[in-house]
Amino acid sequence: MSSNIFEILSYTVGKPWNKKSLTKMAWGTAVFVSLFLILFMPFGIRDLNMPFSKIIVLLGYGMITGGVLHLSGSIINIISDIFPFKLWQVLVATFIQMGLIALANSFYSISIGLFENNLSTVLEFIYYTYLVGVFPTLFITLFRHKKALSHKYDATQLDNQSSENYLTLIGQNQDDQITLKTEDFLFMQSSDNYTTLFYLENQEVRKAVLRGSLTYFQNQIEAEHIARCHRSYIVNFQKVILWEGNSGGGKITLSNYTEVIPVSRNYAQKWNSILKKRLPNIPK
Repeated sequence: MSSNIFEILSYTVGKPWNKKSLTKMAWGTAVFVSLFLILFMPFGIRDLNMPFSKIIVLLGYGMITGGVLHLSGSIINIISDIFPFKLWQVLVATFIQMGLIALANSFYSISIGLFENNLSTVLEFIYYTYLVGVFPTLFITLFRHKKALSHKYDATQLDNQSSENYLTLIGQNQDDQITLKTEDFLFMQSSDNYTTLFYLENQEVRKAVLRGSLTYFQNQIEAEHIARCHRSYIVNFQKVILWEGNSGGGKITLSNYTEVIPVSRNYAQKWNSILKKRLPNIPK
């Protein structure tokens, strides 16, 4: 049971939000918080003496919440462009956002004279924010990534039924994801903000275009035999049938694929060493 939970939490979900979903999440939450405070006035709000209109003050909490979520979410997205997030990292980032919301709202309350300027005010806001937000946050995060988790479950089931390894690649648009056998992976080629995956399906070469940089996908690949050979290419070296070059650079040919793939100088020495062991016709 614990191992299954660990596998789920360690699953790569890629980018936590795309631009549209981040905006909807941040300002939808802002509206919800404002309406919740205005309609129910929890935590003794009804008895507080507001410096001006109570509705305007409570709307302020909602707007601050939305602003913090949108700004922090944008920063998290920038980080995830380089390092794709695992599910546990998404959860940690979300709980950090909750802490930032608590701090921002406590400073807002102090600045308008609603609460005293002391540590207990800040700690009280942090306490109530996590008390109210922790369970909805867990539910919403898991629900948002249920498709990715179902892919993880399917791949795990396949792994349990055979000795073959599977690889799941997730684009920055969360609907862009593909699961395949690592032995069917040929190579990936980057082009601006998109990367094209070339793979085998019933021994025929197929293509899938995913949003994200080559580095973004490289960080999702754990198989040691799939590696970078050029700033624009990641290749499965188990598919290499011909190597032409030396430590200064070269090109490789893959099985099931006719076009050659360049190997840049930065990667040539590593690839030359690897392929000498794999291909007997390469001079040692």
